[in-house]
Amino acid sequence: MTLPITKLGDGLPLPSSAEDLTADWLTFALAEHTGGARVTAVHAEPIGTGQVAETRRLSLSWESADAGPAVIVAKVPSTNPVSLTAAKTMRNYELEVIFYRDLAGTVDVNCPQCFFAGHDLQSDAFALLLADQAPAAQGDQLGGCSPEQAALGVTELVGLHAPRWNDVSLEELDLAWLNRGGMAGAAFAQLVTGLFPAFLERYADRLTPELAQTVSWLGENLTPYLANRPGPRTLTHNDFRLDNLLFGVNRVAVVDFQTVSYGYPLADLSYFVGGSLLAEARAMHEQDLVQQYHQGLAARGIELAWNDCWDWYRRYAFEGLLMAVMASMGVERTERGDEMFMVMAQRSSTHASELKSADLI
Repeated sequence: MTLPITKLGDGLPLPSSAEDLTADWLTFALAEHTGGARVTAVHAEPIGTGQVAETRRLSLSWESADAGPAVIVAKVPSTNPVSLTAAKTMRNYELEVIFYRDLAGTVDVNCPQCFFAGHDLQSDAFALLLADQAPAAQGDQLGGCSPEQAALGVTELVGLHAPRWNDVSLEELDLAWLNRGGMAGAAFAQLVTGLFPAFLERYADRLTPELAQTVSWLGENLTPYLANRPGPRTLTHNDFRLDNLLFGVNRVAVVDFQTVSYGYPLADLSYFVGGSLLAEARAMHEQDLVQQYHQGLAARGIELAWNDCWDWYRRYAFEGLLMAVMASMGVERTERGDEMFMVMAQRSSTHASELKSADLI
């Protein structure tokens, strides 16, 4: 059953947690698409590994057969105060609603159909109702992926990036992710730099000397890294990694558009490849994957010199380390989260070292 997206209507309260996803609320949220059919029961199961929001798979019972979808996925605010504060500061909930409501239909990335998207600017409450992607399997950030799976991800990056390539109209949507509230890159760097000593202290017993040195170096050089970001711009995901990919038989679905921006596409690509493949596999296959991306853009009429493509890919190899520092200091701390941030930091550090990325800063 196909349901169009619903914008937040007057008087429709948004859930503050998964407990608010009641049969009555879902009946109201889906009413204009179901002829007013009533949801009679909801069974919710936690899914995913997200730390910024809560995600539930909802099995719905209806007052009449086939009145609405039997299973959907709901995404609502986190109940953790630390994650809530981070989400509001970074506008995560607002941005994901903007993506599904205004942008998903303008690009060619495979993402879940959205049944409902609503956000309240004042309270930061939000809700997404999405099509269930089962039996697609979530990628594993810790275990990594095969080169074949990485190639599926690259295909989706081309589909996300190409349609809005250098589309300056995206600036009107205030989508800057590393430029919140008009904050310049240098000013944002000054704010984020303070997170690096805290990261080093928290994970001192987990960091190798080499990784600790790279973390320190990036913290000391964050201003030129963020203030002088080269290359074309387009609609970017900014957290395009395995935990946010759902692998089907022939295609992967992309989720978690909480950090979408008018950003730098080669940063998305470097973040994904450098963080998804184990070092040996990456060294063997990354040029093929970057060439796949480059050729995919060319097939869509986008001109990008190969040397620029490769150099910018190298330059942005620090993205995974930057994300590990920022995210670990801003969300609820969990055992899996700590392990994931260490994996992200180590793979990104190794990636940047092998590509001599520091030479391009």
